[in-house]
Amino acid sequence: MRRNCCLSTLTGVKYCETFLVPNEIFAFQCGYCTAGFLNEGQVLLDHLAKNRIARAELEKTIAEALDGHLCRCTGYIKYHEAVRDVILANPARYLI
Repeated sequence: MRRNCCLSTLTGVKYCETFLVPNEIFAFQCGYCTAGFLNEGQVLLDHLAKNRIARAELEKTIAEALDGHLCRCTGYIKYHEAVRDVILANPARYLI
């Protein structure tokens, strides 16, 4: 059994300081993949807040974080754009 771990759900993510709101950026279509993309996007934002990266690494970093999720509506681009937009809206927090 692992100890000192935490579990994030969509209910908890909505209370984060930088919460991705997919319906405001039209990122999802059917919603099948939304929970996975939102959680992984939030994990990435939390990670980048502690370990900032260079702007040149941003697209690759987002792709590596989100590419493990499947979207049957091919909405990948919108999710990637949503995460990028959150990061670029506050570059001092996430980028070197």
